[in-house]
Amino acid sequence: MKFNRLWGHLDAAEYKHVILGLILLKYISDAFNKLYEKLAEDEYADPEQGD
Repeated sequence: MKFNRLWGHLDAAEYKHVILGLILLKYISDAFNKLYEKLAEDEYADPEQGD
C-alpha cells in the first residue's frame, strides 16, 4: 500500500467509490447544463428561476 498525500492510506479497491462519485457529479452537471441551455433558448422561460 502506497502513501498518497491527497488520499492518505487508501486501498486501491476503494478508489472506485471516489471515481463513481466523480462520474455521478459529471452526469448531473451535464444534465443541468443541457436543461439550462434548453431553457435559455426559450424566450418565455427564465433559466435563472428555480421553478
